[in-house]
Amino acid sequence: MINPTMGHDIHTHPESDEVLVILEGTGQQTVGDSGKFDVGPGDSIFIPKGTEHSTFNTGWKQLRILAIYLPGGAELALRGAPDYARLAAGAAPLWVRG
Repeated sequence: MINPTMGHDIHTHPESDEVLVILEGTGQQTVGDSGKFDVGPGDSIFIPKGTEHSTFNTGWKQLRILAIYLPGGAELALRGAPDYARLAAGAAPLWVRG
């Protein structure tokens, strides 16, 4: 989840491919030297391992993203995020308006 006017700085995942699925909201994405491109609900973005990329929320509500790492492991870095929460198996996240 990315709040309005916020984003992720350019970064890489050296050991994992990443697939982003935009669930809700609008934003701009970069992948490698693609330049910025608009993303919205239903869009999927493939980011090969080691490729620089960034995401920025351009909308007025939260940008909700499903991030999948292949192979898994890169997601462990997210545990240091200030809003990180671990849910019990089968528990659905509670979505809160930003």
